[in-house]
Amino acid sequence: MEEPSLELTVPGSPLEEAADGAGSPLEVDEDAAQIPWEADADGEAIPWDVDADEEGIPWDVDADGAGILLDLHAMRDALRPLQAEASRLRRCNGSLEEQMALAKRKRDEEVRQYREQVEELEERLKELKNGVQQQQRKNQELQELRSSLHQELSIYKGCLEIYGHLCKSEEKAEQDYEE
Repeated sequence: MEEPSLELTVPGSPLEEAADGAGSPLEVDEDAAQIPWEADADGEAIPWDVDADEEGIPWDVDADGAGILLDLHAMRDALRPLQAEASRLRRCNGSLEEQMALAKRKRDEEVRQYREQVEELEERLKELKNGVQQQQRKNQELQELRSSLHQELSIYKGCLEIYGHLCKSEEKAEQDYEE
């Protein structure tokens, strides 16, 4: 956004230039000392508003010079609704700020609770993973035990079969001997 320019274009002759090319001030005396804007060459005070005849214009007159009646009561009466509206808007603003603060506290509490739930669920998940790993180790151990028992059982079966054959052959031999 551009800053407003303070440069003025005034009809008529431009500012006089000094020898060095710089513009001369508008109000200077013979010694090149600046004259204050609110004083004339004699040092007399100049009213801010003057007419063409350099007569002071009071602040409470219009362009025709007619006095403007300042109705302070009417202005105060007109100001009352504006003050009431300003007061209502301040209260409304205060209420809205309270609602915002309450909503922020509520949101902060919900975020805190959510984080606690996340932490609890992560801890529970960790416990469950550990439990699953322990169960998998036990299942592996049981599988190894089952395989080992199956192997031992097969060996015992083989031994029993051999023993059974031996017993039968001994019985047969005893029967043959007895006969």
